[in-house]
Amino acid sequence: MAGVGTMETGQCEICLRTLTEKRWQFFHCPICNHGTAVSTYDEIVDTYHSEEYARHLVASNGSFAEVKRQWTTNVGILKRHCPVGSKALEVGCLDGSGVSSLIDAGFDAYGFDVAESSRSECVRNGIDKNRIHIADSLLDVEFGQRFNLITIREVIEHVPDVFGLLLRAYELLEPNGLLPAVLMVQTPRFSEVREEWRCPQHLRVYSTQSLVHILRLAGFEVLEKKEWDGGVCLLCRRVETMFLSPDPYSTHQRLLVRGLMETTGPVLELGCGYYSTPIVQEICRSMNRELTSLDNHPAWVKQFDAKTVRWDQFNPIGSYGLTLVDHADQPQHQRWKQIFKLLPWCDTFVVHDAEDPLYGYGELRNMFNITQDSTSSPSTELWSRKHPSSVTKQPAAIVVISTYSETDSDQERDDLCEAVKSCRATSNCEIIVVDDGSCQSYREWLKTVDGVELIQGKVNRGIAWSKNVALSIFESRPDVDVIFLVDDDVVFESQHWQQSYSSKLRHLPLLAFSPPQLRTDAVLVGDMLKDSLSWGCFIAISRKCYEIVGLYSTEFPAAYGWEHIEYYYRAAIAGLVPAVGFYDIAGSERLLRLNHGDPSTEAMDKKQRMIEANHKSEVWIKTEAAYKALNGAGR
Repeated sequence: MAGVGTMETGQCEICLRTLTEKRWQFFHCPICNHGTAVSTYDEIVDTYHSEEYARHLVASNGSFAEVKRQWTTNVGILKRHCPVGSKALEVGCLDGSGVSSLIDAGFDAYGFDVAESSRSECVRNGIDKNRIHIADSLLDVEFGQRFNLITIREVIEHVPDVFGLLLRAYELLEPNGLLPAVLMVQTPRFSEVREEWRCPQHLRVYSTQSLVHILRLAGFEVLEKKEWDGGVCLLCRRVETMFLSPDPYSTHQRLLVRGLMETTGPVLELGCGYYSTPIVQEICRSMNRELTSLDNHPAWVKQFDAKTVRWDQFNPIGSYGLTLVDHADQPQHQRWKQIFKLLPWCDTFVVHDAEDPLYGYGELRNMFNITQDSTSSPSTELWSRKHPSSVTKQPAAIVVISTYSETDSDQERDDLCEAVKSCRATSNCEIIVVDDGSCQSYREWLKTVDGVELIQGKVNRGIAWSKNVALSIFESRPDVDVIFLVDDDVVFESQHWQQSYSSKLRHLPLLAFSPPQLRTDAVLVGDMLKDSLSWGCFIAISRKCYEIVGLYSTEFPAAYGWEHIEYYYRAAIAGLVPAVGFYDIAGSERLLRLNHGDPSTEAMDKKQRMIEANHKSEVWIKTEAAYKALNGAGR
């Protein structure tokens, strides 16, 4: 599980929520009740190679016989499921108490641990040294046999790569056949704050929910569950076939097959599974269709012909005939966001857990014709995109014009009047003017401008302040779906710009550019022109974009317009717009008429100094680095 969701990413490794609440030495996830330690495996690994390591249970319990006695309940459970004589492996055998207990019960038992002191202690306690295997990881041991029983008891909370351990256990466990094969996993349970969590070697504390989730991802299903105050023990078996019935994780088969049969072209699978992936692979192979399967768990995808990807870095390439949306992770900011991102590239989706409010599908549903499978639970749906002409609702929109005048010149008044006039003539939007602390005479004149709502700041606070005032309208006006951020020297020349942008915003929630040609169906035609909108004179932002990206940064030291570029970068990092440079997509010649100001050498030198100051700012360095990490893309 290393590298999926860890303290390095600041996310819960189970549901990828941001970790904020700290309990003891753990960061606690309030959603899945999972605990991730602040310490790392590298910081604690030396403790496993100390002389005291293999003896600490005997030291704390008084005798080897008492430690063996604590295995009584576990052995009783195991004997109900596995016949005497079955081959058994104890992972984390420590002093050999588990191996000895299993041998006494009639099992052909072996042990594994990471420390040589464990082998020595096992031999001291009467166990044949050839039954004990020592290595840094279970993946490093070639046993030469499979087992009918594997126990991972009070171990999984210590392991750095949990998925690697469980997937190796899956490989070592005999398939379920004439003889049953079971995996036992026992671990402390995150139910309430407990003193024993203070153990410095504990890297995780599980809830029953998070433990079941991990086992399911590794290919196991739970047969029996035992919970007590502070602990949980699960008995599991391998999932052997993709057609187990009934099984809640295969409920998408019917509509998945239907979607594949009703579409053509490449197929995209977001989230691999024992049930879905083999079906999709086989059908795509028979239909000669290209398949791309993605998942964000590196160990998990090793079982499939798939690629590892972080969902916040996933970017579609080309078009797809069908997309299966069945992420293993639960946060609502993942699934609906991937569907929204894919709208320009895919029209048909198979959506698993479609009615679960956690995934945030609700606002997307009216964009699709939906086929439901009433026999499935959790629910699965086949979504087919409605033709744009059948989507009649026009998003409610507001135009917000930012203005600032230090000298109150006639030219500045004329520019604003032309901007307001063009907005009235070319759209039916409500118009708001935000004054960023202009001089007194200009402020008084603004109060005489008819047909606009006026918001005035007392002092000049920069372009980011005025844009944030505009975006705050989303909070006070739930009826508003789109806010157009316009500068006071922008004049609209197209009669259909509002409809065109609103239509395009159904595909991408942020538009920081104006293409050379923009038809009313929002199809882009022609080349984009660099720098014509580099200062962000026109931005169209949807409510969805605002809810994810938030407000503009007010931390730039100089250079008007950098707030727009940084905002677009953050949207790209969040996966809301294509990962291409801001300057490379700017264009406006046919839609907007811009005035770039004084072209003199002195003005250009000043501009360059301002740019250099911004390049050194912390907000720019951090955002640009994150942006460049998107599949190697940069400015």
